[in-house]
Amino acid sequence: MATFFSYSSADAEFVHLVRVFAQPSLGEIFAFQQSPDGSKDIWEKMTDHLRASDYFVVFAGAQCNKYQQWEVKRIFDLVHKPGTTQIPIVVMMEPMESALLHLTGGMAPAADWPRIDAEQKDLKDEKAAERVAKAIAEQWGLNWKPFDGLAQDPHLFSYEKDIITFFHNVQRLFPDGRIDAPIEDLRPDLSKEDRAIIKDIRNKWRRGCPMEWKDVWDFTVRAARTTPNKLPEEEIGAFRPRDARVLAKALTVEASAESGVKEFTLQEAGPRKELYYPRSQNGLRVGIIVSGGIAPGINAVIDGIVQRHFLYAKHHGYLNGLTIEGFRDGFLSLSKHPIPEFVVLAPNKTEAGQAGHEGALCTAAHAHEGGSILGTSRADALLASKDRASNLIEIDKKLADLDILYVIGGDGTMKAAHALYEISVRNKNRDHPLSVVAIPKTMDNDVLWVWQSFGFLSAVEKAREVIDQLNTEVQSNPRLCVVQLFGSDSGFVVSHTVLAEPTGHCLVALIPEVNFSMTGKRGLIADLRRRLSPNDGRLPHGIVVMAETAIPTDAHRYLTNNKKSDFFVHLTDEEKSAINEFVDLRKHNRRIQGQTRDELRSAGLKIVSQGLEKALKKGPDGKLKKEWENFRVFCNEPRHLLRAIPPSCLDIIFGQRLGTLAVDNALAGFTDFMISQWLTEYVLVPLELASLGRKRIPQEGIFWKSVLAKTRQAAVLDSFAAAKSKGE
Repeated sequence: MATFFSYSSADAEFVHLVRVFAQPSLGEIFAFQQSPDGSKDIWEKMTDHLRASDYFVVFAGAQCNKYQQWEVKRIFDLVHKPGTTQIPIVVMMEPMESALLHLTGGMAPAADWPRIDAEQKDLKDEKAAERVAKAIAEQWGLNWKPFDGLAQDPHLFSYEKDIITFFHNVQRLFPDGRIDAPIEDLRPDLSKEDRAIIKDIRNKWRRGCPMEWKDVWDFTVRAARTTPNKLPEEEIGAFRPRDARVLAKALTVEASAESGVKEFTLQEAGPRKELYYPRSQNGLRVGIIVSGGIAPGINAVIDGIVQRHFLYAKHHGYLNGLTIEGFRDGFLSLSKHPIPEFVVLAPNKTEAGQAGHEGALCTAAHAHEGGSILGTSRADALLASKDRASNLIEIDKKLADLDILYVIGGDGTMKAAHALYEISVRNKNRDHPLSVVAIPKTMDNDVLWVWQSFGFLSAVEKAREVIDQLNTEVQSNPRLCVVQLFGSDSGFVVSHTVLAEPTGHCLVALIPEVNFSMTGKRGLIADLRRRLSPNDGRLPHGIVVMAETAIPTDAHRYLTNNKKSDFFVHLTDEEKSAINEFVDLRKHNRRIQGQTRDELRSAGLKIVSQGLEKALKKGPDGKLKKEWENFRVFCNEPRHLLRAIPPSCLDIIFGQRLGTLAVDNALAGFTDFMISQWLTEYVLVPLELASLGRKRIPQEGIFWKSVLAKTRQAAVLDSFAAAKSKGE
């Protein structure tokens, strides 16, 4: 499929933006800069592309020249040939009929072509360009695909088994791939359950979910030539064949042969016989970037990448042509500075000198340390900014001389990495697309297709140690402690920490996946009232462990400005705004994307801690309880302490292994993938697959039930959900 954009050079900036957003849906887009290029006759070249196009878009602006008038005349002739049914679309850059009449030379039938408005005030607005691109696709009945290859809904899935089941059902119910076919055309004997599944599949499809299980992109199988790997297997491990696969699910699919459903697999990670890089005698240019918060083991990953690249370079004779750039402070280096700030990396001083980089930062000396020797920052400019497309395009330009980019980060970073690859693929000025390789890093352990992220268990061990010490505090000086741990959208850190504690240390675990209310007959306050009572004249004590976004369903009650109210807590205006935004998200069944705002963290902690202190001092009748008048609640936020610790031996080994395997497969020509340990093997996960959501704890699973058994809290702590289920 191909589309021809006809426009004036005066409108080129806006047309280019529309092209960025429209290309995934409209296929190849021909958009000539309206001036001869000196190679092939411009008229002949435009004629070739006009004839090869299936769709036509005319941008009617205040200015036009002879080239655009000529294009529109040819479009008019092409679409009015007998048997042609495709009608061009006109994007009105000016609200004047005269602009269209002037452009078309007064051709009356062209005045009936469908129109989309894009006024001059919109011409530098990315949202307006995206709206126009989407309207063009919808006018022709084409499926809208986001420009960055990411699903419109960032939370389509929260469990890998659900993804596998989804693709199994797509194969089973849509064997011919016609997702939009009428249900009656699929099969007349569809059960009620299958009809519901079809509805869910189509809903996810419209929200951007791919309809087929895709493999990792492989440059090598498309290359004209490759280079034999000179590293002996005795030194780097057995070469993995191209068809080495790992089952994505340990459980087998029942009756797969009868249903026509196949098992889904992931490419096995490991060294390869054939190499794609380096592409020339100039050597290899590599970049490493760390995004998001720090985690124990980042420096081990960086060292694994650097050590492996130097090993390959020495054996293949391009050590003097190898440059590894570590970008300072994450994506800020690429988005804020005209020239990215980086430091050259090498394993040690000896090898730095051999490569001609005497001043390089040596990674081996830091592999055992916590933090990030390169610094880090969030990828917000590539995910939430109103200028996302422009930012991505600009960063791709800054990386023009780079062959491979390694990105270390969490779920948001996986999305940003995939978007960068998609933009790179469409950059026609590149000799080849940027090879993008991601290594998952998350304290929340919430990246899909990652069995367990590096640094996670180190942080959980430290959290257990902190809670042990806090337990000594609350036992000795009886009080209630509310501890806030990681978990912007999941409760893995909270749940693992609570499970590692002796029974009785943690009274309650509050996680984002499970709703709870402060008030009501079955709320948190009522549950603790039932379970806490003065013992031998001593005040009640214990520990409540909560995740960052464990926000009660009745949080809005605590936004009052009335200081005499039982629901008054000391919230700033920014904290109240953060709670209101979160409540609105939850109301529309949406969730936080990326990091948690500091104001939301502090507001949630205040509501839980201050709300408990005020309420527990009083009985259900609202009167102050004499024996509890000295009752106190204090807070502890050890999040930054947890992620800043040095990695354990296991995390150092794990991190270096991830870095090593990332290099093996990047040099072999694989791209747009995340390296991961899945089940018992290391695999390559397509970034599109890793970007379909965030991993969460299933409420009905055995794991969460084990947490409930450890804390002995009520299974339901949300009064409003309980009342709704009983029709109260």
